[in-house]
Order: sequence, then structure tokens, then C-alpha cells
Amino acid sequence: MKLMVIFVINARFLANARDIPYGAAGYTRTMAAGLRALGHDVCLIGYRREPAHPRESASLRWEQRLGCPYAEVAFHTETPAQTMRTTFAEAVTRLGEGRRSHTPLALYHQSSYTLPFTPDGVLCAVTHHAPFVEDVARNIGADHCVTAFGGGRAKVDALLGSQERGMDWLRDRPHVRVLEFSTLQIDCLRRQGISADQCSVLPPPLLSHAAPPDPDAPRPLVSWMERATGRTLLISTAARADGFKNLGAVIDAYRVIEGRGDRAALYLACGSRQGARQVEELREQVPQHLRRHCVIGPRLPHSSMLSTFRSLAGRGIFLFTSRYETLGFTPLEAMNQGLVAAVPAPPTSIGMRDYVPAEFLYSPLAGGDGIADVVQCHVSSRQASTMASEAVRELTVRASVAHIEEYLTPIERT
Repeated sequence: MKLMVIFVINARFLANARDIPYGAAGYTRTMAAGLRALGHDVCLIGYRREPAHPRESASLRWEQRLGCPYAEVAFHTETPAQTMRTTFAEAVTRLGEGRRSHTPLALYHQSSYTLPFTPDGVLCAVTHHAPFVEDVARNIGADHCVTAFGGGRAKVDALLGSQERGMDWLRDRPHVRVLEFSTLQIDCLRRQGISADQCSVLPPPLLSHAAPPDPDAPRPLVSWMERATGRTLLISTAARADGFKNLGAVIDAYRVIEGRGDRAALYLACGSRQGARQVEELREQVPQHLRRHCVIGPRLPHSSMLSTFRSLAGRGIFLFTSRYETLGFTPLEAMNQGLVAAVPAPPTSIGMRDYVPAEFLYSPLAGGDGIADVVQCHVSSRQASTMASEAVRELTVRASVAHIEEYLTPIERT
């Protein structure tokens, strides 16, 4: 059965969807294309909070985005919920006019924020891309939680409030499908009273299955590898050098490996204009005598990142050190290219552990020594490289689309 799926996403994120491979925007772009390729109708609703917008109303405008019909809802954060539901109902009705007869329509939210705006009688599902504030605070502490999210306590409180409203809405509607990338997310939802029956693990779509990497690694990476001949090659990447990524642990692991007498080289791709201060602080953490073979540079374009991972397969290790991660797409992409990823074991909350061989896990309580142990066991191991790629072989866009087809078609009306 063919569907019409209407993705609901923050319009600010959608503006960068072509440049960001993951997160809500990248996922929406990827899955919209995957659904359309199989003959499903796809539309988009973008929501935009505008401080100058009149409080009592919401407005709509229409255009095309990502090759799909698009409705943008603009409103004030204090616009009444009933007004928002009415506006969303108008958007859904007009977008739905373009579907084929007898085609089920499903509203697919990409966060909790818009769940309460779902019109009555509309099929509905949600995937949460952002970490749940409650779970992050429970795992790393409230103060560290504020630091990790960035933007101060007001931002975190606002996110927590929208997530709690979404949870209240879901608890009252046990037929709404909740599709999450990891059991970590589902366990958190269940602790908040969401029915296990309405939750399902959605296979995360790895783009490298469909989009091949560049033929060669970027020249700076090639130069780094050439200078590091005979050394253990370590790489880590992050979109931002924020409190979640714990990139200081990467530096610590590099130091420990060298301290054990193993010659190593580190490439840390995490630089951005917004995080210049954090990147400089990371550089200062590298001991002077280890800086010759340590490069801390800008983050890599997706296709260049994949080619780098492929070049390092069987020769290096990806170091993943996040304090908390709902999934972790980048290390999964590294594994898909045959690059072993060292990943924290419990008690660190990492969603991607659902897909990682136990042999690649290290104890975060052991600091750099734990990472160094995994590196020593698996660097230059072709068997480990094969194990890495096999572990994520089924995480394709097609598998994710099939899951959406299965779980959206039979859901009952809210």
C-alpha cells in the first residue's frame, strides 16, 4: 500500500538539510527521497518560531522543499495550542489534496515539540533526534547536562518542557507509533510511562550504502598518513567540540598509547567557527612532544569523511568518546567502511552499541587506558575490519523505509 508521509521538522534545520547528512534534517532528506523512490507521496511541514509574530495567530506559506510540497507554519511561542492545531489541520488538509485516492496519510514528527499540534483523526508517528534532557541529566548530572547542550539553562529548560508536553501527549495516545534509532531511546521512553507496544527500533539509515565515498581521502589526510607511516593511526570526528563529545578523552588515549611505547598519529576533525575556542583548548591539551603527528582540523565533508574511513580500514581505529549519544551515526559509517570503532561500554549511554561488536567496547571508567586496550587488540586486524562492516551491513535506507512502511500503514487513528 502506498502512503502519503508528511514530515514535520524545524524549518531552521530544514534550511541546511543539503549540507548536514544526519540529525533531523539529514534524516528527513534521506527518507523523503527513499520513500519517493518507492512511489510514496511525501510532503513537508516546517515550523518556525518567530519572536515578532503576533501571539494570537499562526501563519502559513507554501512552496517546494527537497522536491516536495512544503507548508511553513510561523508562530509565536505563546500562540495558543488550539490555534496551532487549527493551522496544522489546514496545512495537512491542503497538502493531502495532492495524494492519490485511498492513500493513507501519516504525519511524521521529528521531535516532541509539535506532537500536541497534531489534528484530531490524523495518523501520527514520531522519531526523537535530540537526546531526552531527563535522561542526559540522570546520566551525567544536571550541571554537566546544561554545559553539554550549550545555550544556558533557559535553553535546556525550554527543551525539557517541550519534551515533557510531548510525553504527556503520547501517554494519552497509546496507538501513536514511536520509532527510535536505539533501545537507549526506547528505554528512556518506557521509564517515562510510554507503552512498550507503541515503540519500535527503527534501523538507522547509513548513507554510505547509497552514496559512495570520494575516490581518495582529502589531501591533508593523505599527507598526515604519509607522515605517519609505521604508526598506529587514530581518527575521531565531531560536528562540534561540545560537552557531549568528550574529545579530551581522544587526546588522553593518544597520550596513553604513546606512553606504552606504541608510536601513534592522531587526526581529530572537529573544527568550526562556532567552536574555535574549544578547538584551541584541545590543541593545548596535546603534549608538546606529541604534536608533530597530531592534526586537529576542520570537520570533513561527508563524502571525504567516508573516503578517509575507507583509507584507514585495516590500518587504524576510530575513537568514539561521547558522554551520551542517542545513536552515533559517524562511527557506524566508519564501521561500514571497514574501520574499527572503539566505543564506550556501560555505564556510558550510547545508542549505537546496539550495532557494535562487544570486542570493540572499552571501559570509560579506565580512561585512555581502556581505549588503548581496544586499539592494541584490533589495529591492523583484517578480521576486525570485516567484523565492523558486517555488523552494520543491514543498516540501509531501504531497510529504514521498509520499517516505516510496516509501522505507519496499520496504525490506528489518534
